[in-house]
Amino acid sequence: MDEKGNILKGYVEDGEHLFRGVPNQPSFIKEDGSITSAILKDSHGGVSVDRDGGRNDSDVIAFFCKTQKDLGKNISYSKFLKMPVSIVRQNQCDVAAVPLENNPYHAEITQNGSGELKRGDIKNIIKQSFVLDNPV
Repeated sequence: MDEKGNILKGYVEDGEHLFRGVPNQPSFIKEDGSITSAILKDSHGGVSVDRDGGRNDSDVIAFFCKTQKDLGKNISYSKFLKMPVSIVRQNQCDVAAVPLENNPYHAEITQNGSGELKRGDIKNIIKQSFVLDNPV
């Protein structure tokens, strides 16, 4: 944080992956099991994700689920979208590390300064990413 209490955003390397939990709800998962574009929509200024930070996938997912539970969010995440940072950037989006008090791995995806990513870019990101089942 800076001297005024604002969170400082940091650079995320292209070699990292970003993780977004996919709630077990029809608006996020189609009948065929594929992920809908709704998973990367956010009106709060940035799409909230976790960086891998050098951790393996299962550790990222376990930490994510724990932090969500600690925040009182009782959401069932059946899948996770694992996005290469380089792919996110290739689709005209920005990625910044935005550590939180309870989550040093937190980051945000933005496009043109907001979390309202273009639908076509979202679809491209999802197509070029990995969908992981939640082992937790």
